[in-house]
Amino acid sequence: MIPNFASAVASGPYSESWVTHFLHRHSNQIISQWVTDMNSNLHNAESVYKHRVYFDIFRQKIAEYGIEPAHTYNMDEKVFTVRVLLNRTLELLQREQNYRSLHATALIAPPAAS
Repeated sequence: MIPNFASAVASGPYSESWVTHFLHRHSNQIISQWVTDMNSNLHNAESVYKHRVYFDIFRQKIAEYGIEPAHTYNMDEKVFTVRVLLNRTLELLQREQNYRSLHATALIAPPAAS
């Protein structure tokens, strides 16, 4: 499946070393590192139904307390996590340049303009 997708995106056949070459070409934009398995409780907690219920309750509370859009703030913890991950990963990569021991790849994208 992945070879077919890669060939379609590349408009031609791809080589086995494509990923390695891609990582080296974009090494200033991509960070790779080992990650731990996802906690099964966390995995099981993720569902469309639970997200809908959460946001329904969230909307009800906003209406109940009369919160205006101008008084809402996005306190996204992921940005903090990405910054911590980025700083630690760069530190690790500076100490240890063994790219073969790297496992997962995180793409850090700038936030969308509001």
